[in-house]
Amino acid sequence: MALAAHLDERFPMLHAVNLHVTGCTHSCAQHYVGDIGLLGTKVNGAEGYQVLIGGGADQQRGLARELIPAIAFDELPQRI
Repeated sequence: MALAAHLDERFPMLHAVNLHVTGCTHSCAQHYVGDIGLLGTKVNGAEGYQVLIGGGADQQRGLARELIPAIAFDELPQRI
């Protein structure tokens, strides 16, 4: 929620952006098909994420590509 609020404050959205967040190694939230996908991981013992971008479903279908392999959450908002 903190990341979504950060993005909302800084970037005017012309259309919906699908943000998929999961900690499940089985991809339960399908982070690979979101416009932005976050897969939870540990980074030096702290909360972190693998970041993927560019996924889609339906007519916009496609698999996201990895943008950041692992980043601590406190560094994520400014990098995104």
